[in-house]
Amino acid sequence: MTTTKTILFVCTGNTCRSYMAKVISKNYLMQLEESTKIDIVSAGTGAIADEPPTPEAEMVMVEQGMDIEEHRSQPLTPELITKADLILVMTKRHKNYITQLVPDAEKKVHLIKEYGSDTAEWESFKLEAEKLYVDIEEQKRDFFKNHRSVIERLEKRKQELKSEMEQIDQELAVWEDKLVKVAEREEELLGQMEKRLSEPDIIDPFGQPLEYYRACAAQLREHVSKAIERYLKL
Repeated sequence: MTTTKTILFVCTGNTCRSYMAKVISKNYLMQLEESTKIDIVSAGTGAIADEPPTPEAEMVMVEQGMDIEEHRSQPLTPELITKADLILVMTKRHKNYITQLVPDAEKKVHLIKEYGSDTAEWESFKLEAEKLYVDIEEQKRDFFKNHRSVIERLEKRKQELKSEMEQIDQELAVWEDKLVKVAEREEELLGQMEKRLSEPDIIDPFGQPLEYYRACAAQLREHVSKAIERYLKL
């Protein structure tokens, strides 16, 4: 006999993000014909009981062809945390709240973006970013080492010969431009990686225009399916 597992989605008010995650995951499980194996629940760390979803959240789900059902918010409780087999949260703040409330739940609570991503791939990505950072710093150090005498001579002349300030500034600008271009491509790539690594949260659309709800739903569509697929493989 197959035992039904429970996945709990958690946000703050349980009227936007976790509600949309619940709708998206239920629709996804129906497509996979796996809806009888997993019970989908949602709650909010600061939710007021029995609040309906925001109209924008429901509208975005309908726009995307999702089957919606009557939903009423519920506060997150230790009982819900204990009962859940997997807890997927929107932000680190939600994760910290849960682990403080029920410390034993630490191993089953995850940021939805991180859980939906392949662990090995994510670690490899972070390692690649770290290596790229080291490579950039080495290139800069080598550049300064190779051209140190020129730069220092120009700096000295700048201080000693005020009359030649404009000309020296132009020469320094040339060398500084070369320094920028030494690892220009790597700098840009590292910036993109650091941005991705620093954004594990699902955006909160509450109180924002409809476009924020659409953006939130897009994030959830991407990461809910990945998270469900990973969980089904366990």
